[in-house]
Amino acid sequence: RYVETREEAEERNKELDEDKQVKSLEEIEDNQGSTAFAQNYLLQPKKEWQAIIKRSDIIYWKTNKKGDIYFGIDPAFSEKTNSDSMTLVITKHIKKGDDTYYYVQEAIEYRGREKNEQRFVKSVKNLYKKYSPKRILIENNNGWQIIARMLQRENMAVKIHNAEKDKVTRLMEHQADIEMWFVKFHPDNCNKLVEQLLSFPN
Repeated sequence: RYVETREEAEERNKELDEDKQVKSLEEIEDNQGSTAFAQNYLLQPKKEWQAIIKRSDIIYWKTNKKGDIYFGIDPAFSEKTNSDSMTLVITKHIKKGDDTYYYVQEAIEYRGREKNEQRFVKSVKNLYKKYSPKRILIENNNGWQIIARMLQRENMAVKIHNAEKDKVTRLMEHQADIEMWFVKFHPDNCNKLVEQLLSFPN
């Protein structure tokens, strides 16, 4: 059984046994994200061209608070593919109680010859010294195990991530965090990344 708001659920559940308690649709939408909620509870299928992230979901924020830095690398291996850039995203994770907030510090694009293995490893090494990340995460495709090993040989902490789902599904899994402003973007360093996010999957 469902009710509309959190307040209504809390009020009703005071008088109900645990196995008979009602659920708030408002809380379910927050947890699932609006796209999954529309599919699962409103029976509104997502259209192939439909953007997942909306402008109102984006919040810009600078922070000096301490947190764990992570590098995420989205690989595009071929130097010939100028249209498909490779991006290194630098994110600070800050714990607040049971929640984690993700502050995207910088998104750095590499194109053409910049994607050459030696040049790329040298660039990442310089950034590694600057930010001292806890870990570098690299998606396991297009031969990027080789780059991961090259980074490891330079004494950098690397974890290879096996992406078993398509990019649309993966973004929808994190849509709720973005909609609830758990993900915040640096106002000076993330403009192109934000525009790509807003237009995705187009």
